[in-house]
Amino acid sequence: MARLIPEKLRGKPGSALHHFRKVLKRLPDDFTAWFSIAADEIERPQVFLVWRERHAFLIQIAETSQQLAEAAVSGDLFSNDLIIHPEDLGREESGVLEKFIASASDEFGPLTGALPVRKLVVFPNVHQHTIDEVIINRKEEDDISYLGLHQLDDKRFAHHLEALAVAALPDPSLFHLRGLFTPESIIPSDFDARRSIDRNTRAKLGGGFLDFDQEWCVKNDLDLLPEQQELVDESSASARTRLVTGVAGSGKSLVLLYRALLSARLHPKAKVLILTHNRPLRFELERRSMHLAKIPANLDCFTFFEWAAKCVDFRGETLHYPSDIERTLKNLRTDFPSLEKLSTSFLADEIGWIKDNKLLPKDTYLNADRLGRGTRLTADQREKLWEIFRAYQNKLVELGVTDWHNIALRFHETAVVEQRLKRHYDAIFVDEAQFFAKSWFEIVRAALTPGGHLFLAADPTQGFLRRRQSWIAAGVNVRGRTTRLSHAYRNTRAILTFARDFYQARRNSEEAEMDLRFYG
Repeated sequence: MARLIPEKLRGKPGSALHHFRKVLKRLPDDFTAWFSIAADEIERPQVFLVWRERHAFLIQIAETSQQLAEAAVSGDLFSNDLIIHPEDLGREESGVLEKFIASASDEFGPLTGALPVRKLVVFPNVHQHTIDEVIINRKEEDDISYLGLHQLDDKRFAHHLEALAVAALPDPSLFHLRGLFTPESIIPSDFDARRSIDRNTRAKLGGGFLDFDQEWCVKNDLDLLPEQQELVDESSASARTRLVTGVAGSGKSLVLLYRALLSARLHPKAKVLILTHNRPLRFELERRSMHLAKIPANLDCFTFFEWAAKCVDFRGETLHYPSDIERTLKNLRTDFPSLEKLSTSFLADEIGWIKDNKLLPKDTYLNADRLGRGTRLTADQREKLWEIFRAYQNKLVELGVTDWHNIALRFHETAVVEQRLKRHYDAIFVDEAQFFAKSWFEIVRAALTPGGHLFLAADPTQGFLRRRQSWIAAGVNVRGRTTRLSHAYRNTRAILTFARDFYQARRNSEEAEMDLRFYG
């Protein structure tokens, strides 16, 4: 079965292109087809097909019916006084191919000349024998092949393509041709996480492309706006959630960034939001997106707390940062000798966990499941922890300061309880999602428009996933909607071999793998 990128086409089914997609899908697995989805003003053919990674086809699809094709052969009157000529069939489609090849040759510079690329105009609704008659009656010739697919079986179609294939494309030509056809998949050379030794043995291609798994994650299920689909109810809204996982260096953040940028450009009326866990990560995402192209006006990029600060009024209060929190708790803990074995950083983390998970009032915290917290607490320690939590909150009021966890609590009240968010988004992309608390995800869902798209990127060896907590426990259902990136680009071959063997030795059942809470 051929690989298709994207696997599903946007828009309503029933067109000739959708029919041709089904035909392409049944080709052997040594075929790969890209559908054009670039969000710019360049007119491209609809399909770029590669056989055995070397033989290329540029394909344009014609909506022509069998009746219209027969009229071109017989010379019958069409629409009163208008006669359809054989030269008229496929004229517009062939023009697209010729124009694209001409622009490609200009881009190649020293590679100009006859490119070994087969140009095809495909008629999914027309018999091949009718197309043959049309070609025979043409008064002009070109180097484009015209193919009728109606009633053409899969094996004959594959054999036909193999017979049409011309000389293999050299690496530079294939790289540049694909770069023009899928510019949204190019990875600039300074994005490389691991550079190989340059021995000057290959042509300088100026970067690379997303790998197949990465590109699949970027380009599938990109319809965002409600007018493009029926509005979904709350129970089916979770079906719009997608998750990509993988270890550090596998390209999760890159996939998220490319998908967000592409979504914003394909849907200029949609509102798109990227959320990150920390500021350095946000700055890196912004740097990369500015390198790729200007950030679309309909795309926002914030850390979660920056987003919260824009939606919650805390004027007149000074922020208490982590170092301030630990200093305050260090002074308070002298009144709680039963907690002396617990570090100040643990107390700060536990207080943040109480607030991020809305474990209020007291009984809710005392009875909360602390699975994965890493430190066992006795009933008395929980009581004392609640007391120091209250003492800490009172101290903040006394000092006239607040912390980010308090802001998140207010944000939850505004967004989820009172439903007073002023700005909603058609798509939200969350990077490093394993560090997001359950209440944060509730805010994110509240900020989505009905039927909105939620895309998560996470490392299953970090955050709450490392603590053996599940996505379900975090309030997110991703079962059956997860893609794992298995290739780590940031490591040496020796490290990768060790990591693979180590992972395989500890791998659980498929069910456990899907639940993503068994990484320890």
